[in-house]
Amino acid sequence: MNFKFASFIITPLLLSQIATAHVSFIDAKPMTEGKPFKATFAIPHGCEGTPTTKVTIKIPEGVIGIKPMSKSGWTLSTETIQYAKTYQQYGKDVTQGVSSITWEGSLPDQYYDEFTITGYFADNANNSEALYFPVIQNCEVGEYLWTDTSGHQHHGHDSKELNAPSLKVAK
Repeated sequence: MNFKFASFIITPLLLSQIATAHVSFIDAKPMTEGKPFKATFAIPHGCEGTPTTKVTIKIPEGVIGIKPMSKSGWTLSTETIQYAKTYQQYGKDVTQGVSSITWEGSLPDQYYDEFTITGYFADNANNSEALYFPVIQNCEVGEYLWTDTSGHQHHGHDSKELNAPSLKVAK
């Protein structure tokens, strides 16, 4: 196959997925209770043409053992809480852990980047079909609240709250 022809086909498909996905997990595999996972989410644009300066992801209850991937040029911080109940990870009791992760740096509006976490979905976590990971995207001008967990599909950026990224739960 001619490389120019292949890139002509692939590039528009990739760009259309990025343009419509907003902040979302990419190559997301369903989470399975009692199993580790790796998830990567995308920041495809800034706010009102300005760079993204901070990305905060909230970790849902029952998702434990969180480890964020560091990014060159970005400062990484986490917040830890006491969990509402005790979870098991590899046969050990876990009563506290990471509740949010924040990366601070600069991502120009014309660029795309990915942010990765690993963790463990506890055996006794919950019975829902999906887990939501609310994201707050701060920019030089404005912010986007990717925090709506209602399941309502928002289009565009006119809502105060936009769809939170989610991962399906395998049954």
